[in-house]
Amino acid sequence: MKTYTKRLGLVGLLVATVLALASYATVAGGSMQGIDHSPGETGAEEKADHGSMDQGSMNDGAEGASGTVSPVEAGVEIETRVEPASPAPGESTDLTYRVSEAESGEAISELSVDHERQMHLIAVSRDLEQFQHIHPEPGASGDFAVTAAFPAEGTYALFDEFVRDGRKVLDRREVEVGAGGGAASLRPDLETKTVDGLTVSLEAPEEIRAGEEAAFTYTLEKGDGTPADDLEPYLGAPAHVAIVSEDTQEFAHTHGEADALEEGGSGGHSETEAAEEGEHADHDGGQNFGPEIGFHHTFETPGLYKVWAQLNHHGDVTTVPFVVEIT
Repeated sequence: MKTYTKRLGLVGLLVATVLALASYATVAGGSMQGIDHSPGETGAEEKADHGSMDQGSMNDGAEGASGTVSPVEAGVEIETRVEPASPAPGESTDLTYRVSEAESGEAISELSVDHERQMHLIAVSRDLEQFQHIHPEPGASGDFAVTAAFPAEGTYALFDEFVRDGRKVLDRREVEVGAGGGAASLRPDLETKTVDGLTVSLEAPEEIRAGEEAAFTYTLEKGDGTPADDLEPYLGAPAHVAIVSEDTQEFAHTHGEADALEEGGSGGHSETEAAEEGEHADHDGGQNFGPEIGFHHTFETPGLYKVWAQLNHHGDVTTVPFVVEIT
């Protein structure tokens, strides 16, 4: 009897082990499954339904270098509408995003507030001459919507960002304005710029290597040549910085650091880690910044990138572009 009981116990242990391994394989395999957002399927369907918005290239289930994840990785689905379907240059255009739980299909009508908004949408033309930073707002239907106008003919990349469960989610679409098309032809450009009465220079490393973090510093002067040390927060940060590759396939949205890169700055602290977690520093209370504002970024691949800085000077948002080369 004891021998029989012992054998029965061994058999039970083996069966339990097999079942546990099978269960683990199912869960592990399930975690690798996802909704297919490849341009040949979901993107094509969305283009047919909505006229001119295509799903751009995102690595499904892969975390991006800038701390972002794809909608698939975040467990959400995104439906879009553009009205009119084929807008003309300068025409008022309604852009609508519906965010839903991938498993249940339930609409998500409220997102975490990140830098004073629930959703950030950055639109750039394929030739990288046009730039907008706008914010779809939640409506009664649960959708997020904003009205925009694309100033010139061409194909525009729409980079939509929001925070879900503490992670930054990035969705890329394209919309054709007029006949669409266009291509960028960049060259390195670190020439000092004067925009809206501010003179802005960008200090960058002599060589910026892919895969290595690089530090940058903006230095700002007023029209009379005095240091611009009276900048105010823009959407909860000393500066917003958008980075787009020459082919518009790579994108990052980061934020300026008030202490720049030296001691004795105008205060504040680095937001690199907070930005990756969907958080932001509290820069309210009348705090000013400048004349130096820094930021850090790691470029994943070599090439040319256009970098737009957005700064708030006395309530006016100034957008300043530069072009950097990555080796």
